[in-house]
Amino acid sequence: MVASSGPATQTEDDLDIEIYATAEVSDDLCQELLTNAVCLERMNNKGKLEKVYIIRTKTAFAMNEGDNTFTWICTRFDLLHKKREANGEIKVEIQTTDDLGTTNKQVPAEYFTKANLKELSKYGILVNPGYELLVSMYLTKVMSMMHTESAQQKLGFSMTKGVMQFNAYSEGEFTTQNTFGTDKEYLAALNDLIRDSVPIQYVLSASMSAAVMTVLNLDHHMKLRSYSINMVGKSSTAKTLTSRLAASMWTDPDNEKIFKSMHSTSNALFKRLDGRFGVPMFLDEGKVASDINTEDFLISIANEREKDRLNPDSTMKATGTWNTIVVVTSEEHIHDKDASQNGGPAVRVHNAEYFSYTLDSSHADAIEDFANNNYGVLGRIFTDWLITHRKKLKENYEKSKEIMRKMTSDSHNDYTERVLKSYGLTFLTAKILCKLGVEINCEGVAEIMQEQNEMISSEYNMSDNALNAIKNYTIDHMFDGKLKVYTKKMKPANSISSEEIVTSVVMPVDVTKTILARAGFKDHKAAVREIDRDGFLRRQGNGKRNGLVSKITINRVKDVPSYWFRFVSEDECNGERYCDITDRPFN
Repeated sequence: MVASSGPATQTEDDLDIEIYATAEVSDDLCQELLTNAVCLERMNNKGKLEKVYIIRTKTAFAMNEGDNTFTWICTRFDLLHKKREANGEIKVEIQTTDDLGTTNKQVPAEYFTKANLKELSKYGILVNPGYELLVSMYLTKVMSMMHTESAQQKLGFSMTKGVMQFNAYSEGEFTTQNTFGTDKEYLAALNDLIRDSVPIQYVLSASMSAAVMTVLNLDHHMKLRSYSINMVGKSSTAKTLTSRLAASMWTDPDNEKIFKSMHSTSNALFKRLDGRFGVPMFLDEGKVASDINTEDFLISIANEREKDRLNPDSTMKATGTWNTIVVVTSEEHIHDKDASQNGGPAVRVHNAEYFSYTLDSSHADAIEDFANNNYGVLGRIFTDWLITHRKKLKENYEKSKEIMRKMTSDSHNDYTERVLKSYGLTFLTAKILCKLGVEINCEGVAEIMQEQNEMISSEYNMSDNALNAIKNYTIDHMFDGKLKVYTKKMKPANSISSEEIVTSVVMPVDVTKTILARAGFKDHKAAVREIDRDGFLRRQGNGKRNGLVSKITINRVKDVPSYWFRFVSEDECNGERYCDITDRPFN
């Protein structure tokens, strides 16, 4: 629940009231503003209750007493989350925005009482003198409607006064069962099942690295972010079975806190993610889940917070947070690789593609029996070890990341440094599991990640993909008057005759932005910079001092802000000619 938080309506953002001033609006606008207002009741000077309406504007909270006039009562700020600390104190995360940007702060809830409103001034929040009680009533009402998050209601790791705990087993959320009697016998049976399957070893290492990630964040103040692993392959490759085995490391795989089908709503899945710190989540049949926008879901996982949404009264819904790894099984990729050519999915989603996890049907049956009857053992051992040995964890993580950096040096790409963070986590986890007696082929696990990086290099070359999108658009729209196209007769590779080839194009900035957005590039400027870095952007005039944007006449319109892209080498552009739309020489 949020007071004046998140995206305001266009009407609210259009209305601005100067500090301590009033503003009179039309009847229609007044009714529209009051639709999303918060209604309060106060005693007037005649001892009768009267209704007062509080709205949010672009920069303020404003009061309406029943006419068309709105009075400035307080600087606008957003209430994001309400949390009860371990000592019982209620704190609220607020967000303020000024000319310097947006700032989030944790403040005691008592700051919203009339007597303590002055404390908000330290955050640049001013209250109109004489309206303190009304502001306090408004903030208190909105805060009372907010969901209270508990600092203790987390699944996984927490840190209190330097003491780290893992509460999943102690609080009874996860259960353990070991039909073999001892941990040693359990590990021996597990090793018999995974010894000859490096893909299974990879999934175990990658998913359990969620715990390593959270411990590094809590104890060493690192900023390692959540991501997903997509196990892609046909139904006969034992993806789901392997996922259940990995889930059984933590608890009963039938426990929906660890393993769940994606035949659910995104809201339900976000609730399961909320408060999950260091415990992986396994989702089955990802591509079949038609009710979920998987692209948005994957982005939210990486952002570690679901998208902001409004309650019916236009206050913001409370959103959960997490730090975890989500493993999704699917027969097809859960992200659209063709529409996401800017490399974003390469960092958010690691693809475990088309592995065969089990050796034969008897191997699969043995894994299924093992996971159904033995669970929670390795998760308990692993988390206990991490808490005890966490002091050297960062040092070992950096070493593991350096090993993976060397292994991926031959396929280094624009995203390697970012994915190395997760590669390092997985490799370190593999090494730790070995120490605990789990037979992991660390080199084999590293080779899987090396192959993933090679795939990223071939699929997510930002410059090539962006330039291809621009070239394809140019070919399809070269005569519509929006572009200035240059051609030249050239002999293409593997051809015996010359053809008229498009050598370069002048494309308006707004057209470029639209084309690249359709191709999955959220930041068109970043893509243009990559194209320039690879030498395929022509600059107006001479030398690199000129900016990326040129001002060129297109279809008799002068000084159109444009980018000038070339599709062949600089030498091959010599002798090109402007392809006037009136002569249409291009076939």
